[in-house]
Amino acid sequence: MNTKRASWGFDLSAIDHSVDPRDDFFRHANGKWISATEIPDDQTSWGLFTILQDENWMRLKIILEGLTGRDDLADGDERQKLRDFYRTALDMEKRNRDSINCLRPYLKQIAAIETSDDLTEALAHLQLISAKPIWNLEISQNPKDSATVALFLLQGGLGLPDREYYIADDKIVIREKYVAHLQRVLMLLGNDLESATRKAGIVLAIETELARVSWSRSRLRNIASQCNYFTTEGLEDLVSAVNWRNYFEILGVDTSQPVIVGQPGFFSKAQELLKNLSIEDWKAYLTWQLVRETAYHLDETFISETFDFYGKTLSGQRQLKPLWKLAVTTINELMGEALGKLYVERHFGQEAQIKIGELVANVIAAFETRVNNLDWMSPTTKAKAIEKLHIITWKLGCPEHWRDYSKLDIKTDAYLLNVMRAREFNQRWWLSKIGKPVDRGIWLISPQTVNAYAEPGLVEMVFPAGILQWPFFDPLADDAINYGAIGMVISHELTHHFDDEGSTFDKKGNLNNWWMPEDRDAFERLSKGLIEQFSRCKLYEVPIDGKLTLGENIADLSGIAIAFDAYQKSLDGKERYVLDGFTAEQRFFLGYAQVWREKIRKEAALQRLVVDPHSPPEFRVNIPLSNIEEFCRAFGIRRENTMFRLAEERVKIW
Repeated sequence: MNTKRASWGFDLSAIDHSVDPRDDFFRHANGKWISATEIPDDQTSWGLFTILQDENWMRLKIILEGLTGRDDLADGDERQKLRDFYRTALDMEKRNRDSINCLRPYLKQIAAIETSDDLTEALAHLQLISAKPIWNLEISQNPKDSATVALFLLQGGLGLPDREYYIADDKIVIREKYVAHLQRVLMLLGNDLESATRKAGIVLAIETELARVSWSRSRLRNIASQCNYFTTEGLEDLVSAVNWRNYFEILGVDTSQPVIVGQPGFFSKAQELLKNLSIEDWKAYLTWQLVRETAYHLDETFISETFDFYGKTLSGQRQLKPLWKLAVTTINELMGEALGKLYVERHFGQEAQIKIGELVANVIAAFETRVNNLDWMSPTTKAKAIEKLHIITWKLGCPEHWRDYSKLDIKTDAYLLNVMRAREFNQRWWLSKIGKPVDRGIWLISPQTVNAYAEPGLVEMVFPAGILQWPFFDPLADDAINYGAIGMVISHELTHHFDDEGSTFDKKGNLNNWWMPEDRDAFERLSKGLIEQFSRCKLYEVPIDGKLTLGENIADLSGIAIAFDAYQKSLDGKERYVLDGFTAEQRFFLGYAQVWREKIRKEAALQRLVVDPHSPPEFRVNIPLSNIEEFCRAFGIRRENTMFRLAEERVKIW
């Protein structure tokens, strides 16, 4: 299936008329498509996001293949770097010959560890190439001083998707398969069965201890509780087993800068483990962390073994993605803006920006009106909310200033070495920003990405060129569909600045309570109603975590309401008409349901229920709409219908 636009923007062949829209709007709008569609073997899910992203990968492949045939590119030219990166990625014959040879310097460093200082150095070097042993290292804005960049040390070090996989009774079989996978990988590194079995047990034991003290994902939504500022001396007291000064010297970080520790209790456990476990145990763990982070860039045996566990077992993916797609994914991750320049030149026009600008203006106006009309918020907090609304920066399409890759070396020697060099280049680029003023021109995703995001600390909205196209947006499509699709995505992201997390940041992007106490209490009461609605929903008999998904659920509920109001504003003075039997309002809600059209494999769906802050697509459609009065009127929802909800049970936040 491709994403060619239907006559007015909605694929009528997707509708299942045997399903009453008043009982299951998601299935009504998308049922025929769901029944007729097979998930490609190399995918874990298939829907409008993945379909469009897959088409974008093909566009990027065409760009890279065009470069591959060119030998006239000067050394140091970004196109030369993209060309050689892609060439080495596709040369599987050489990758098979290289096997783990490119890992030898790191493996030797791990094997040579004798002291805690040696262990510190190995940790730092692994984190420079984006491995995450024991803890995660992140660089972002200082939550309490949004004008500067800070270093964060956060819980991490796990090889399974989440802490629940180590402690939940229903994950025992997966843990057993994980250990078997560990054994096979360690044997590929040259260990005999006995040694591999012993080391696999050590790795699982260390990761389980880390998992037990890791915060749940729902608890991690409390940002304020994770802003714990430490000096280097304070870190030395917290985790004395790490030579922090040497660690920061290797990373190139000024030790006079404060460090934000997300979960001090986690680091207390790390101190206990570092103090009590043997050096040999840590060697086994670090070796696994290194190979896990590089396996897809090694030879076919490592790729196949890694896919069998992480692809098939955990996600239900039936077939490994083709080599070119793996290569494009990696290059897009590591040189996204260099590739993005070429993508934007070919696939993004000014017409879309102009039309989107009009839509954004209507969304902002609709949001302001809704804030002014809230019956639960005081005038004082309303004024501050509206002030914040108008300060938000909007980034559409692509960056004004592109990343500079001139100091990145991409060579023809080996694909894995290119990956390592690019990872360290990017990590040091971020590390160099610590303690400096925030660069507000930075984009956190590439322009070819089919997604969007709100960044509360920067008080900004980012909509890449990748999502500003059909089926999310088309200047030639019916406005009802555009507002129901990209209009809702825009309103959704805007609401993230005012959801349970985003609302804790003020107009400057600082973590600061700008609410009147009674307004915050009212917001939390309303949010509790939404938590309860989603917590009653189940997929494969597993309940949705209403607390984990709260932010996204708020954004869906309020986003669709704001987008509807924005659409009504756009119709002011225009003639309303019926298309193929659907009113303007009905078409709007069909556009919304179409956005979340998706099929997903059971294994991937169950994993998402644990790790994903988004609710499953059918609930993202039906639950918010059951709270929207305008939807109920548009489709004549009555008490006997499944999607009916008593007025006093409906949740309205923004």
